[in-house]
Amino acid sequence: MSNLISHPHLSNPEGMFGEIHATADAAVLASSFKIQLSNNGISIGYIGLDSSNWCVLVTDISQAATFSQYIYSGVNYYKVGDSYLSINRNAYLGLYGWGGACGWVFQSDGTFLCQYNNQVLSLFSNDNGYLYAWNDYTQLKVSQI
Repeated sequence: MSNLISHPHLSNPEGMFGEIHATADAAVLASSFKIQLSNNGISIGYIGLDSSNWCVLVTDISQAATFSQYIYSGVNYYKVGDSYLSINRNAYLGLYGWGGACGWVFQSDGTFLCQYNNQVLSLFSNDNGYLYAWNDYTQLKVSQI
């Protein structure tokens, strides 16, 4: 993971995140859900998507992305439509094709761990609004609703 920069919020994501769309084989698809985010026990919103498929904090549940769990070779992936939750080299969350998918773990402490960089879902600031897998930012708790 040496390609990650030390302060991801200093460079905004560019372009479409989900440009590679291959398919996975022999996976198990589970029921759909939204992911609610909280900080210090207070709900702050949900994982939503901007027009380029980057994950952003949204406060209206109607704007929240609907995820499905996809299990492949014992790894949990999460998808919206035909795209999978992943991160770019700067730890921004976004949707990507199967070739760029990474595994995620809902941990017992309520955090959501990205298995690609072993960092948890976080928020740099409400003003920024982008979601990261970066432990140095505000680590959020998650729940499936």
